Formats: sequence, structure tokens, C-alpha cells
Amino acid sequence: MSLTPAQIEMRKTGIGASEAPMVFGESPHGGPVALYLRKVGLEAASQSDEQEMGNLLEPAIARYYAQRTSARLRPATTYRHPECPWMLATPDRWVGRRKLLQIKCVGTWMAHHWRDADDGIPDYVRIQVTQEMDVCGVRLCDVAALIGGTQPRIYQVDYDAELAALIREETRRFWYEHVEPRVPPAPDGTEESDALLRALYPRERTPMVAATPAMDAIGRELVVARREAGAWAARRAVLEQEMKRELGNAEGAEGDGWSVTWTATAKGTRVFRFVADEDRKRGKAA
Repeated sequence: MSLTPAQIEMRKTGIGASEAPMVFGESPHGGPVALYLRKVGLEAASQSDEQEMGNLLEPAIARYYAQRTSARLRPATTYRHPECPWMLATPDRWVGRRKLLQIKCVGTWMAHHWRDADDGIPDYVRIQVTQEMDVCGVRLCDVAALIGGTQPRIYQVDYDAELAALIREETRRFWYEHVEPRVPPAPDGTEESDALLRALYPRERTPMVAATPAMDAIGRELVVARREAGAWAARRAVLEQEMKRELGNAEGAEGDGWSVTWTATAKGTRVFRFVADEDRKRGKAA
């Protein structure tokens, strides 16, 4: 859903339902540090091409849902939880007066999240719609998803009071322990953590200092990590070559928790791509 200027301003005053999965580290769009950067104004929320296409296709998916269910849809806006002011929600539509509708346009690179889930709903979507139901005071939400551009699906999600309570507590903690006092979450190895540190400490202001006990402990770990990283980089190169030998003329293979492709480009060169399940969650591949 495209937000109005007023909704964008309101989103700055709390944690939206689509942002709640970031608090838990479950969102494919970033974790707690990325959310912190957004909320304190160090990084604006940007819209990807995929999200823009999702906004364009949203009315069509809504029409499909209405035709399949004979539901009467009503527009929605951004709402604030009556008891938890840090919690916001912007459902895509109301279904009558006691049910919400969340619309998802799922690209091919995200489709596995829906295939792998036990009941079809990825955890980050369940967190989002649970917060939406909690904020809006309803107990049902349908999710209309278009998978890969050709596979429409409709799911019903029931309100989970236990999950809602957990979301309330974790979003409250994040808002009042990090956003309000401007205390960044701990570094998590992401690009967002690097961006945060660059913003906090843009240049050196004091000369060299003697290492503190904490610095010394980190330094010793870095020595070991860098040594092991070099050894693993060499081992990785050998393993990739061995995998190519095993593939031979095959386009790729799938294994337990991983998949690999070795496909030819238009110029005739073959591109090797290895993806583990956790890489898919983060949207990365080797």
C-alpha cells in the first residue's frame, strides 16, 4: 500500500506492523539495526522496484480476493493501538467490519518463504498480521498472496493472543530502550551496523589510546577470526571446484538445506551460484 504524507509522518511515531518482524530479526528487509536507523532518521525507508510493482498490483489482487470470496472490501488507513501507543498498523483493506485483509505480491526470490512454511504463511507475515489484528481489535485476517506473478492464494489467519503479547513486549522494549533514548542495538554484522557506526563516529577526534580489556578481548578474537577466514576462503574455493566437477553438464542440484546452479550466460560462460536456506532468508547467495 502506498502511504500518504500524513501516514508517513505517523509511521515515524511508532513501529508499524510490517516493521515488527525486523524487531525479531525475522524480516527479509533488515533486522533491529536497520529499523533503528530508520526510526531515528539516519536512513529513510526506501521503496524497491519489487515493492513498487506490489503497490501497482495490489488493486488487482484485491479484486481477485473480492470475486473469489464475495467479500465487501473497505479502505483502511494507519491506526494506533489504543493501549500501546508505539504500535501502529496499516492493513490493506477491511473485510466488512470484523476482518482485515493483507495483500502480498510475492516475487520469485521470496516464493520459497511461502512454500517452506508449515501452513503457507511465513513467520514475518504472521507477525505483521498479528500486530495489525491487535491494533485494530479484530480476530481474523485474510492474506491474499500472488506468488511468482501467477499463483494466487488466500489464507485465513486467526488471532494468536500469545504471539500478540510477545509482539507488544518486544516492540515496547525496542521503542523505549532503543528508539526513544537513542541507544543503538548491538552490532549484528550487517551493512546497517557499519552504516550506523559511520554515522555515529564520522571521523577520529582523539589520538591513539591504550587498549581497554574489552578492546583486547575483541582484538584477540579478530586475530583468530581473520586467520580462520583465510583458511576457509581457500577451502571454499576447493569445495566450489569439486562441486562443479560433480555437476559436470548438469544445470544444478538441490540438497538438504541448500541448492546450487551452474548455468551458462549468453556469452557462453557458466556462472556458479550456491544458496543455503539461511542465505535465502537474508536474500543473499554465494
